Amino acid sequence: MAGLYFEQCSVGRTFAHEIRRTVTDMDNILFSRAALMMRRPQ
Repeated sequence: MAGLYFEQCSVGRTFAHEIRRTVTDMDNILFSRAALMMRRPQ
C-alpha cells in the first residue's frame, strides 16, 4: 500500500505487513546504538 496520503486512509482500515512483530524498546535501543557507532569516527 505504498503511496497513500493520510487523507486517503479511513478509520478502522487494516494493512497486511511482512513483519509480524512489534518493535520493542530494546529493538530501538540496539538500532540506535548501532547507528551511533557507525557515525562515530575512529
